Amino acid sequence: MCVGVPMQITEINYPAGVAEAKGVKRDIGLQLMPEGSLDIGDHVIVHVGFAIEKIDRALADEIWKSLDEILRVINAVKLKIGNMSGIVTDSLIFAFDAVKLEHSLLSDARIVIEEILTVYECSNCNSSFEVDNIYFPTCSNCESLNVTLISGEEQHIENVEMEV
Repeated sequence: MCVGVPMQITEINYPAGVAEAKGVKRDIGLQLMPEGSLDIGDHVIVHVGFAIEKIDRALADEIWKSLDEILRVINAVKLKIGNMSGIVTDSLIFAFDAVKLEHSLLSDARIVIEEILTVYECSNCNSSFEVDNIYFPTCSNCESLNVTLISGEEQHIENVEMEV
């Protein structure tokens, strides 16, 4: 299930902007809205980082009221983190545990991290191979340096498990 979130426009620099909801500011794309159709202070539904619909303040407040009523607890957050992403998973877990202390919605949540291996594909022989050493990877089949990174830089939320 996908959810669009009501946010209020705080900055416009078409085709981009900044919107805020519940004290959280996000850069958003405005490309899906006609240029000139939004003003600072307008409310929009934001879905996957893009404003997709202009709404009035009353509807935004009603949506947030409903979300606040149904979102009781977050049980788990599952992340996919590539081992070349630059993210130190132990530090991320430590930070998540610190944030849990300040937010009742997260108090009993667990973080689940799926580490994604670094995989390259050789442009010469088309073989794929995993590497431990990220510096100057060579094809394990033909020893070519003509390789393309396939995975290992991921850093995204896979899913969030909630009680409603």
